[in-house]
Amino acid sequence: MQDQPAALAEVPEFSMYTDLDLLLARLEAQENGGQAQDASEGTPAEAAHGGETYDDFLLLSDVLGQAVPAGASPAELESLTIARVECERRRVTKSGKVKSKLSVVGVRCVDCAICLARFKVDQFAVVLPECLHIFHENCIRSWFRLSRVCPVCRAEVFPPRPPPTVDLLQ
Repeated sequence: MQDQPAALAEVPEFSMYTDLDLLLARLEAQENGGQAQDASEGTPAEAAHGGETYDDFLLLSDVLGQAVPAGASPAELESLTIARVECERRRVTKSGKVKSKLSVVGVRCVDCAICLARFKVDQFAVVLPECLHIFHENCIRSWFRLSRVCPVCRAEVFPPRPPPTVDLLQ
């Protein structure tokens, strides 16, 4: 046991407070005026951020975790199945209107749920694999730059991303 480094020999005492408890206590104290600082006190940086210190921001970032982009990656966007809208059946009504039944890879379609425009023959569309909802290619690509779920049913379209890892040994 004498060969252990000094850092391993000293184990810190267990604290019954979590980081979230400490953050909540600080926020409540600020709300109640317990830690309210005058703008003239502290550094200019603290005054600019309402009295919060660098440690407050570090604690907040520890609680919230690292930021992860919300949208799909370019590789995920490339994995979408794109197909042409085809006319399954076409008929003319007694009043002279032309009625068409359109589909994309066998799935019937009428309107794009994003732009609400009707599909037209030979347009490019995307059929989502899990829920089979259909959208114009450009509409769904724009949507997936901001989100990873179906805009109609909120089903996960892409597999969840692994959480970001931090290499602490560097």
